[in-house]
Amino acid sequence: MSLNKIIIIFVLLLFLFGGFIFYQFGNKTTSKMKTSGKVTIGNQVFETEVVRSDKDKQIGLTKYSFIAPNQSMLFIFDQPGFYAFWMKGMKFPLDMIFIQGETIVSFAENVAPPANNTEPKTYAPESSADKVLEINAGLVKKYNIKKGDKVKIQI
Repeated sequence: MSLNKIIIIFVLLLFLFGGFIFYQFGNKTTSKMKTSGKVTIGNQVFETEVVRSDKDKQIGLTKYSFIAPNQSMLFIFDQPGFYAFWMKGMKFPLDMIFIQGETIVSFAENVAPPANNTEPKTYAPESSADKVLEINAGLVKKYNIKKGDKVKIQI
């Protein structure tokens, strides 16, 4: 095999490898979230991953490095309560929306992951809630979401 052919093959392999690396690590426009429902607040629709088990609730969004702007995670509880949430192990900030029935009862905005070696703060609703929707930080403000807004859940 001539030196020119070896160089051409090497360059082609280098491009293929570079493309693979870019595809694996450079594409941050979509997440690998497995959505199974939709949550609508006003005109905004969020594709949502629904979690019901205690184990899934403990893991929450910590298994993701990010979620797309139209994605969310919906935590569903068997009965209304003052369920507290924290950001231990999270990699990105969130807005938490606390829901009772079909109505938003409160929210926590721009909740950031705790700094290294600090105890995470907990966040609970102002009144009892049976669902919590987590979305990217800043979206409550961007979409003008307020207490008392109605929520439509399709799962």
